[in-house]
Amino acid sequence: TFSVKMQRERERDRDRELGLRKVFLRLYKSDADVRGACNAAGASFVVGLVTTLSWDILSMAFFATLGVVLLSALTHARKTSHNPIIHVQAAFLGFTMGSSLLKGGISSHPHYSIFSLYVFMLCMFHFSEFLITALTNRRALQSDSFLLNHSVAYWVAAVASWTEFWIEAYFFPRAKTHFLLQLGLVVTLAGEALRKLAMIHAGTGFTHRLAIAKRPDHRLCTSGVYAYFRHPGYVGWFAWCVGTQIMLGNPLCTLAYAAVSWKFFADRIVDEERDLIHFFGDEYREYQAEVPTGIPFVAGYV
Repeated sequence: TFSVKMQRERERDRDRELGLRKVFLRLYKSDADVRGACNAAGASFVVGLVTTLSWDILSMAFFATLGVVLLSALTHARKTSHNPIIHVQAAFLGFTMGSSLLKGGISSHPHYSIFSLYVFMLCMFHFSEFLITALTNRRALQSDSFLLNHSVAYWVAAVASWTEFWIEAYFFPRAKTHFLLQLGLVVTLAGEALRKLAMIHAGTGFTHRLAIAKRPDHRLCTSGVYAYFRHPGYVGWFAWCVGTQIMLGNPLCTLAYAAVSWKFFADRIVDEERDLIHFFGDEYREYQAEVPTGIPFVAGYV
């Protein structure tokens, strides 16, 4: 029955979570792409810290150092026959995480601290997407797994949020408060954690692109965070999107992100569930009847 099946799924999830550390160590030793991405990000993170201590982040020296880091990552990848795109993206994210983390910690200007922490969380999201994909679904791992090339609309929305932040910081500096930063950080971290748990619990069933055909090993995950939401990955990303705008204290982009993200996930859930019902039939219908989608006012495919 359904409850017995869910109990077995929970036991599998516990075993999977306990084995993640071993999986990572094995991947790091044997997988050139994973090892190269981690090494590039780690080394660039340290360089980013040192560079931010030495120069202002808007100086020519700072950007020159970033250029050298990216060129070094590209050269090393080509020499070792690794994927150069993965190396360069990992190096960029590592350098940016290091510089933004330090800038946020040492800056006496509250607006720089808020924006730097936001940038750190943004980069962490993209790097962790690659890393968790490597741990849970290695065959789906590719340079696109960082999601840095998600879509033009994604980066247009990001630039719009940066623009709103600095315009409002100039004209309404008191509107950017540490209370909003802390509140947004809690929402962002909760969304990030939920999405990554969804990736871990779903394993090879979690992909960044909709599956158009059922694979032989494709199973319906109904335990872990999937026992509470049918689409915890989307719920987590939705919370993360809204949380980042609360962090920045952006009232316009908070509303816009919530509305646009809701519409995007509402449409995507319908498309995905249409395929899931085709793949799993009554098994998915039963699950659908017992567990909500997780996105407010989104019923899914009927």
